[in-house]
Amino acid sequence: MTEYGEQLANMMRRLETAESALAALRRGVFGELPPGIGSVEDRLAAIERTQVGALAAMGDPVVVHSGASAVDANELPIVESAIPVKVTMDGGVGGSASTDCSYTYSVDDKYGYKIAEDMTPEAPRIPKTQYAAGDGWGWGCGEGDDFILLDAGEKEVAEVIT
Repeated sequence: MTEYGEQLANMMRRLETAESALAALRRGVFGELPPGIGSVEDRLAAIERTQVGALAAMGDPVVVHSGASAVDANELPIVESAIPVKVTMDGGVGGSASTDCSYTYSVDDKYGYKIAEDMTPEAPRIPKTQYAAGDGWGWGCGEGDDFILLDAGEKEVAEVIT
């Protein structure tokens, strides 16, 4: 084998090891979705939603977009500083085989000051799937009328096949 061939083989082994480690890390951080939940696009949107909160927790800028379609990176809004927020469900329903989840939330900062009410999270929801309301903490960004609730910590609780 030539020196180039050996270097290429070594790089491929390192890449396989790194991909395996990354897959294990993703499973540990994000968990795995059951195989039958929605279409591929719905599953990707659900995974993306969980990644928003995890990336924000790391303190890095978070790129947020809805849907699983490819878009030009210049069209994606950059969230400069996602902050943890206290969320309290204040309306809507959890979803079922015939209705989509429509929970809305009252949002407070970490000191208990009201930021907004009747907020719908930007995180995509799988259609016709039941959700449990956020567990108390979510992620948001912006101020005043420009505040955006990124993620309310909602979790899918049932697979619904339509």
